[in-house]
Amino acid sequence: MTITKIAASMMAFLLVTPAYPQMNATFDLACFRYDASQVYTEIYYAVPLSSLKFQETEIGDWQAQALIRFSIFKNDSLWREEAWKMEKRVAALAEIKSGQAMVDVVRYVTAPGNYRFVMSLEDLHSPGAAQTAAREISLSNFPADRLSLSQIELASTIKNIPPDAANRFYKNGLEVIPKPDAIFGAEAPLLYYYVEAYNLSPASFSGTYRTQCQILDANGQPAPMIKPRVQTKRVQSASAEAGMFNIAALPTGVFILEFAIVDSNRAILHSTSKRFYVYHPDSTKTPAHEGPALAQQASREYRMASEEELDEHFAHAKYIADREEVKAYKSLTSAEAKRQFLTAFWQKRDPTANTAHNEFKLEYDNRLAYANQHLQNYTRAGWKTDRGRVYLVYGPPDDVERFSNNALSCAYEIWHYDQIEGGVIFVFVQLQSIGEYVQMHSTKRGEPQNKEWEAQIKK
Repeated sequence: MTITKIAASMMAFLLVTPAYPQMNATFDLACFRYDASQVYTEIYYAVPLSSLKFQETEIGDWQAQALIRFSIFKNDSLWREEAWKMEKRVAALAEIKSGQAMVDVVRYVTAPGNYRFVMSLEDLHSPGAAQTAAREISLSNFPADRLSLSQIELASTIKNIPPDAANRFYKNGLEVIPKPDAIFGAEAPLLYYYVEAYNLSPASFSGTYRTQCQILDANGQPAPMIKPRVQTKRVQSASAEAGMFNIAALPTGVFILEFAIVDSNRAILHSTSKRFYVYHPDSTKTPAHEGPALAQQASREYRMASEEELDEHFAHAKYIADREEVKAYKSLTSAEAKRQFLTAFWQKRDPTANTAHNEFKLEYDNRLAYANQHLQNYTRAGWKTDRGRVYLVYGPPDDVERFSNNALSCAYEIWHYDQIEGGVIFVFVQLQSIGEYVQMHSTKRGEPQNKEWEAQIKK
């Protein structure tokens, strides 16, 4: 099937640089289906706190104010214009950290046409400090009779939350905090994404469909250090898709996130993509003879941690520790001894000890973050659940089959790992309608097996 671009002809980001101080704000947009004849356009923007001037108030705290103005032109005529103030207060200037920003989203229902979105920003406490940025886009309808995808929204974090109409970042059961600059790297190693799929016809997919998300380099070739994510899901008319990649292993440069609906052979039926950037202030490799310095670097993570926090760090890693390591950690009686143990624990698992990064720990931290964001329940953190344990130990599954609760059986998931022992599965069952998914069966050696699981989940 030919790939169709939903919002085609997006032009380059234009930045008008004035002679006065620049504020370094960024903005981005994504388009979603609203109805048969209109598009739901979301505009995301972020204003770095470090670019704003904070003034002390009468009550002793510090305040920054910015005037935001959006002007939207359709076919060269002014279509919509509005302005508002953003305010940020801090108790002390020391609270302002590098990378912090005021982030917001505005939404418009738009008809097809050519649009120019212009954002103007002015620091109300610093006369002359201002910025104007613009983006042009051609919007067309989402087809009503065939498969289509929205544009991709990049995010700094995504998590499941209850319905919350007051939360500006809420949609489809998720809180999606946008990342308008699309820059990831040392300070932001986790790339989250959100995309919507439409017209998933049951007749076309025989009850289930597959998604594939992968990272490509600037030439459109798959990045070898990042494994594609493939999932199998039950067909419904429309679907909200979200996920995460740890991009810490990527070098500085330009990359492309591609999301696709694929057939059983992973041939792309429809796709959408989004460009993003990776930046590492120091991307050079550490020489082999500097190995001892790496231990000092690793120990910095635990230097200021309390003994309780150190115990939690080890609890996170306990799934991959052997019996002797668990016994050894339990015998430690001081925080300093635990710091040294944790440093050595990860250092001995580093596959490339002569480089600046411990790739094994980066991957494990990625899995931990994902488990806590997506596999938690109402009473337990994600890493403590059965699905969280499996995700931490074995990584993301190659395929996931999800089956919802119905009159005949409980909800359950089957996780497939194709590269382990010639192919294994894990079965997780939600025994109560809002309860936790419990591991009921696996074909992996050493894991609990229950060959009667299919009969036992029937109602």
